[in-house]
Amino acid sequence: MKEIKVSFLMAVHNEEKIISKNLKNLISLPYKNYEVIIGLDGCTDKTEEIVKSFEKKSKKIRHYNLNIREGKPAVINKIIKKAKGEIMIINDADWIFRVKDKDSLKQLLDIFNNPKVGCIADSFSVQYPARKEAGILEIGVMIQNQIWIDYIKEHGKKINDLWTIADKNFSPLIVNIFRKKLYKQNQTLGDDFERFYDIVNSGLEIVATTNQKLPRMITAGETYKFKELIKIKERTALARNQLKAIKRPVKILSPKFFFYIIRKIPNMSLKEFLGFSLLNLAFLIGSIKSKFKRNISTKEGWKMRLTR
Repeated sequence: MKEIKVSFLMAVHNEEKIISKNLKNLISLPYKNYEVIIGLDGCTDKTEEIVKSFEKKSKKIRHYNLNIREGKPAVINKIIKKAKGEIMIINDADWIFRVKDKDSLKQLLDIFNNPKVGCIADSFSVQYPARKEAGILEIGVMIQNQIWIDYIKEHGKKINDLWTIADKNFSPLIVNIFRKKLYKQNQTLGDDFERFYDIVNSGLEIVATTNQKLPRMITAGETYKFKELIKIKERTALARNQLKAIKRPVKILSPKFFFYIIRKIPNMSLKEFLGFSLLNLAFLIGSIKSKFKRNISTKEGWKMRLTR
């Protein structure tokens, strides 16, 4: 069977510290039929120079200079038109598409041989069990992600190693691997959740896999400071407001999920519990702060991104 054509899409602004790690990973994937399309959005550091050096190493990479400075959704809206693949994979600059071997990548992409599948969703990028060098806050993020994945296992419809999530009332998952034909122009800070609702409304299935052997996005290894985490959660709260305005409301915490979390707490180590508690404190503070910026635009909201 012919390999599915895959397009990796990357919106980039001043990522000189981590872009090399990401591109080095992408040009070494055990797959032939793919491309990497990068939208450089007004970079003022050495990012463009680094990207061009990788372009010389691999014909799979090509970049476009943009200076719209309206945030990631606007960049993706532009460069997806250049994509030749059937399957799109949005690869943020600070995420690494971890692939263990050729067979696991083929197994992931073979999911799309089922014409009823519209996308492969994840909860969040997750690297679990926690790295040994991870700090309290990183462990908090990881344990939260793992709880959500475990919840999907129990409440989604199981099909082999997959869980079908085809209910718009289900708390949304992040959608970064999907059929190009299903893409609609994204407009909010919660673009990955927008895609979830668009695909649900298309009538095709959203599937999630919890098989750790299959390729998935993991963090590039960044660390968090509490102040920065609050900023992330504030922007997330603003994204929820925007999604609600376009009639794609995000359910933060259903009673069922709340009690599921309560059941998980006794099984946490002290370090996991402290990290999880600090994460939720950051969420609370960020949500309160967002109340004072309710009408912020996507363009302004993306300026709140962390600088590396």
